[in-house]
Amino acid sequence: MKDWRTAPYWEIIKQSWQIILKNRYLWWLGFLIALPGVFNYNYSFRPDSSTDWTGLISRGNMDVQNFIANQGGGFWVALVVISFFVLMFFVVLSFIGRGGLIESVFDIRKGKPGSFKDGLRKGWRHLIRLLIIGFTITFLAILVIALIAIPIFILFLKGSYSFGIIFSLCALAILIPSLFIAFFLKTYGYIYAVSSKLTFSSSLENAYNLLLINWKSSLIMLILFLPMNFFLFLTFMSFAAILALIFLIIGVGVWFLAGKAGIIIVAVIGLLMILIVLAVLKSAFEAFSQTIWVLFFSWIASPEENETVPVAAETEKKKIGTAPAPTPTMTKVDK
Repeated sequence: MKDWRTAPYWEIIKQSWQIILKNRYLWWLGFLIALPGVFNYNYSFRPDSSTDWTGLISRGNMDVQNFIANQGGGFWVALVVISFFVLMFFVVLSFIGRGGLIESVFDIRKGKPGSFKDGLRKGWRHLIRLLIIGFTITFLAILVIALIAIPIFILFLKGSYSFGIIFSLCALAILIPSLFIAFFLKTYGYIYAVSSKLTFSSSLENAYNLLLINWKSSLIMLILFLPMNFFLFLTFMSFAAILALIFLIIGVGVWFLAGKAGIIIVAVIGLLMILIVLAVLKSAFEAFSQTIWVLFFSWIASPEENETVPVAAETEKKKIGTAPAPTPTMTKVDK
């Protein structure tokens, strides 16, 4: 077991940053990982009574509000089905990107050359195992949340507010550790499935055993992601504000030249630019964060000097597997 107080947290973060800077194709794999996130954004159409929407759309001979109101149930069912399949397609690409990125980082540390195409091939090879791990852990996490939340919801619905608050506090005490375990079962399970090519059950059991003896260092590394996520948010908001100001100024000029049509075109271009910035930042961050977890996993899963930790095997599931060919120190970037 590694001492959490001596873990090279900063060296792991610094080395991960240098790796993704020197291997930009990892950003494309990070982009695939980030794809399902587009469904986290909710877009809504709220017509303003002070705006002549009918006049704006009359050139196209279509009233958006009437179009939406006149659609039957079949239209919305088809829309839901199409959205579901698009989401599943993005999820599959996300798992391919994650598997390819994990193996690519291990190969980079061994000095092997890589590419985006090679990463896709590697990710496809691990797709089934990663899908099973991801969907199983997600389903179990949702099930736990539902089992905890439904009784509390019923208590509040029946007016038992005092009991509802008490049970809510107890639920938090159960839910937070459960989500913590679920996150690391997925994170370490993915890496075991890719690095050691273990089955679903062996990957999760090894991941749990690894977390059990390294939960303090794992928690500290997870906490370190809080300022990094906040920095990512500030960076995106800064770029978005600058772009919004630039296109606002452009839009004022276009207003006098092309009227409302010009403003719509400028707004669409500005929105696309903001989405491109978001995609670049998110792709880099996903590659960066996954690289951090791979290097951190390599540190905690590798045996210490004079310690023998057997590689996980299907017939010996109780043993904790080691990371493949870990570097003995984290003092510099592997060539």
